[in-house]
This record gives sequence, C-alpha cells and structure tokens, in this order.
Amino acid sequence: MRRHATDLGLAVVLCLISCVANGNDRDGAWQAEAGSASNGQASSGGDGSEVGSSGRASSSDDGTEAEGPGSRLDLADGATGAGDDEPVLGCRKVDFLFVIDNSPSMRAKQDNLVANFPGFIEQIRDRVVDDFHIMVVDMDAQCSTAACPKTADACDHTLGAGKVMDETYTTQCGAMQDSRYLTDAQTTPALDQAFSCMAIVGTTGSSEELPIQAMLRAVNQLAAPEQCNAGFLRRDALLIATIITDEDDTSSPGDPSDWKDALVRAKGGYEEAVVVLGLIGDSGQPGAVCEFVSTNGNEADDAVRLREFVTSFAARGMSGSVCAPSYQLFFADATDLIDTACTEYQPQE
Repeated sequence: MRRHATDLGLAVVLCLISCVANGNDRDGAWQAEAGSASNGQASSGGDGSEVGSSGRASSSDDGTEAEGPGSRLDLADGATGAGDDEPVLGCRKVDFLFVIDNSPSMRAKQDNLVANFPGFIEQIRDRVVDDFHIMVVDMDAQCSTAACPKTADACDHTLGAGKVMDETYTTQCGAMQDSRYLTDAQTTPALDQAFSCMAIVGTTGSSEELPIQAMLRAVNQLAAPEQCNAGFLRRDALLIATIITDEDDTSSPGDPSDWKDALVRAKGGYEEAVVVLGLIGDSGQPGAVCEFVSTNGNEADDAVRLREFVTSFAARGMSGSVCAPSYQLFFADATDLIDTACTEYQPQE
C-alpha cells in the first residue's frame, strides 16, 4: 500500500513539473509576440494574417480568429474593449441635411432627387442605421412663389431654417412633434411622402443662390436651443450634408476652406463626424454630363468653388453631376461612403 502511495506522489510531482515548464514556454512565446507588436511591427501567422500594434486578433490555421489582448468581442452598448481603454467605434445615429436649389432651372433635378430618395433611405436603414433625422433647406430666404402668403412662423422665411411646408406655403408637409425635420419614426404621412413635400422647394427662388450660407446657418445659429432647427443636430450623430444645385456658390461669404472650418465647428471640431455630398454642375470637367447652354434641361455652371469644398473632406466628400438622368448610382455610392464613415466614427460624449 505504501508503495502505491509513493508511486502516486511521484507521478503528481512529475506532472506538476511538466505543466509548469510548458506554461513558461507558452508565456514566453506570447510575451515575445506581444513585444514585437508593441514595437509597431506586424507578426505573421502561418496563413499570412498579421497582428500589429492595434492588438487585433490573428487567424489560426483553420481560418478562425484567435482572440488576443485588446481584441474586441461582442460588447453591450457603451462597453469598451481592452480593459475599457479603447472606445467602441461605429455610429448609431445619422443626421441628414439636404440643401436644395430653388431657382427656375431646378424642377427636373428636384424630381430626380425625390424619385431616388426612397431607395437611398431604404439602403441606409438596411446597411447603416435606423435612427436618423432628415432636414431640408432651400437656398434663399424668400417664399418659393412670388405670391405665396406670409405665414405666422418667421422660421418659414428664414435662410437655413428647415422647410415644413410645400412650395406654395399653403400645406404642411407633416413633420412630427412640431419640429422642422423628419425622423425615422415618421409615419403620418409616410417618410417618402413627407420628404417629397419638403424637397420640391419650387423654382421661383432668388437667382443669387446661397447654398453654403444656408447650410452653415442651418447647423450653427439655427440649431441652437429654441431656434428654428433646435433638436435636429445631435452631438453623437454623423452629419451628412448634401448640396443639390446647378449653380456655383459665388455669393456666400468666405472661401471653401472657411466653409469647411465652419461646418466642422458645428460638430465640435470633429471632422470625422461630417460627410459632404454634392450633386453639382460639372460642365467643363472631363466626361461632363452638364452643358453650359442646353435645350434639354442639362444646363449647369461648372461648380468650381463647391467642388473644392466637397473635395476638401477627402475620403468623406463625394460629388456627382446634378445633370445625371438618374441619381440612383450616386446615392448607391454615397451609401457605401456613409457606411464606411459610420463604421470608423467614434461618437462624442
């Protein structure tokens, strides 16, 4: 009996020694790999996958991910990975601002926008987020028809204020909760119908278009509490500003770099929180769809200053031809851009 006990004790001791040795080997290998990653160098696995300083998971030989230090698992809202040192990326809210030209040459372009809006917003719901605000502004402070009635609400005639009435200023478009913007909860009338009412801004506006001034007023002065657009702009939402015009902006104060600074300032100086889209004139550009003079509705100026403004946002800026027969492809590409920007977005507290 004593011999069996001795043999059993010896086996336990040998097992403990072996386990400790193997553990030290594994710890040493992991520390060596982590040290390489912390130096900013990527280490490769057998399948060519890389682990860099970001601490992302590497792939094993069977193609599954092996979780390492700092890798993100499924987390609850507001939770973070890597011991709460890294914020979870990705937007959960989007605010859409449409700045639409209401000059005499814009009827077909407004119809084009309205026709392609339902497919666009459906893709946003399916692929990006289902929590959004939508606001429409035109490019002057006038009524959309020469004889339109003055309403009791001064915001109806304020440059940069969200539109809530049809082009004749006689019918409410149906925004909920007395706001000057639509939300994902819009039901009566349906979202597409309410947007169509707002986006057909008319064609009797001023010939001195002010798209940038209207846009900046909409998200700065008029977005303040108790102002016309109060509640539209949310601090933790991605802002998508879309300009639709067949004229360049030669009347708004400042230059494209000033415009960019002012728009980013509306988002607390956080440039990654802004995407800018432009359906603008491309006459004079390679492969132009617009013409300087046209008899078929394709007339538009070359929007040199607006294009400079849009491209100043680099990967978060995109322009297309306002004279395109359909905006479907433009909005498909815009959805891809917004999806990417949303994935990389870090909500602000």
